[in-house]
Amino acid sequence: MLMIDTLKLAEDLKKGGFNEKQTESLVNLGRELSDRVIEKLATKDDLDDLNERLTHKIDVLRKDMKALDKSVDDKLTLLEQRMVIKLGGLMIGGLGILVLMDRLLPPAG
Repeated sequence: MLMIDTLKLAEDLKKGGFNEKQTESLVNLGRELSDRVIEKLATKDDLDDLNERLTHKIDVLRKDMKALDKSVDDKLTLLEQRMVIKLGGLMIGGLGILVLMDRLLPPAG
C-alpha cells in the first residue's frame, strides 16, 4: 500500500528551510494526494472479482456461440435437404419432358 512518512517529510521540509506553516500545508497535501491515489488503486480482491465476472461472461458467450453454431448447422442441413429435393424434382421433370418429347415427336428421317 502507498504510504507517505509524514513525519520524515516534515523533518526534511524543515531542514530544507520551510517554516512550520509551509511544512504543515505540504504534509497535508501529500497525505491528501496519497489518500486519493489509494482510493483509486485496485486490490487483489477487486482483480479477483473482475476475473470471476469476466470468466462467467465468457462462459455464457461460449454457450451462446455453441447454440448459435448448432442452429446454423441445423438450418444449413435443412437448406441442403430442400435443395436436393428441388434439384431432384427438376431432374425428374426434365427427364419427363424428354420422354414426352420422344413419344410425341418421332425422330426425323
